Amino acid sequence: MKVLLAFPNNITQSNPFVKVLYLGLQQAGCDVTWDLEEFWNNASHYEIIHVQWPDALFKAWNPTQQDVARLFTHIQLIKKHSKLVYTRHNERPHFTTNEKKSECYSIIEQNADAIIHLGNSGVEEYKRINNTCANHFIIPHHIYEGEYDMSISKSQARTKLQIPQESFTILSFGAFRDTSEASLILSAFDKINIKKKYLLSPRLEEVDLKKCYPKNWRFDWRHFKRIPIDIEYDKIHFGQNFISDKMLPYYFSASDLVIIQRTNTLNSGNIPLAFLFKKAVIGPNVGNIGELLKQSNNPVFNPNVSNSLANIINAASKLSLERIGDANYQLAIRDFNVRLSAERYLAVYKALA
Repeated sequence: MKVLLAFPNNITQSNPFVKVLYLGLQQAGCDVTWDLEEFWNNASHYEIIHVQWPDALFKAWNPTQQDVARLFTHIQLIKKHSKLVYTRHNERPHFTTNEKKSECYSIIEQNADAIIHLGNSGVEEYKRINNTCANHFIIPHHIYEGEYDMSISKSQARTKLQIPQESFTILSFGAFRDTSEASLILSAFDKINIKKKYLLSPRLEEVDLKKCYPKNWRFDWRHFKRIPIDIEYDKIHFGQNFISDKMLPYYFSASDLVIIQRTNTLNSGNIPLAFLFKKAVIGPNVGNIGELLKQSNNPVFNPNVSNSLANIINAASKLSLERIGDANYQLAIRDFNVRLSAERYLAVYKALA
């Protein structure tokens, strides 16, 4: 059985999901290829075609109307000789107003022989709004084993990032998709009653901060961009740059608590990432995010209730976050490891083939 992971392999991706899955499938003995050109030029050579993000089937992730038509025709040809598997990371693409991207999602969903969901909430949500003949499977988001330096201590990380060693450090990692996400984090940080609080938010400046930050704050443009407040160490370390794989461990290792700022999305890869770094996580009670956090005894907040996040952070700061983080790590190593994930995907492939 030959399997194709239809995803570009010649560019640096911020999300190593496909790379880690590819290596896991190889180790499990699967005859797997990771390539985008094979999808368009040699798809008939494969019994299983596995798609991740449908818009990634185009090099610029920005399909035109001609691209959509080409995809539709190509999928009809693929269906004559191969089974189509789709991992549903998102309901619809992020960061875009390009309706053609959504059309690509619809084409893949309507033609998939199997749809992989990262949690049960995703299955229920999908079946409420879609009527397709696909088989549905649940395979949790795997952890990124072997991708990062796990030996960096909290003290070393804080020294590297110039964070006070005694601060209570909250990490809000990843891109901010709109000002509402930034407002959520900044407002909660402003309201929490924690001494020497410090917010790590390395991509916060990607949104218009003038619409988000409280008026009583002032800017301080030092080596790392920060917004000091009145109390000493009550600071925000922020920027607008992508964080490299080399620097990523410093941000997670430096933190006491990880916040998921996404409130209207199905999944977040930052949860298994935080679990891998033995961190407690707070996230919205939505989709697979809320499902996973509640199942693992991590706090959740209600994104529709004012002050919910601030109240949950205040409460969480009084808990044994290290104990929660250790439990998260044990769960991730046991249930979300790459070997087990590869076996689950192989079982789906074999069932279809």
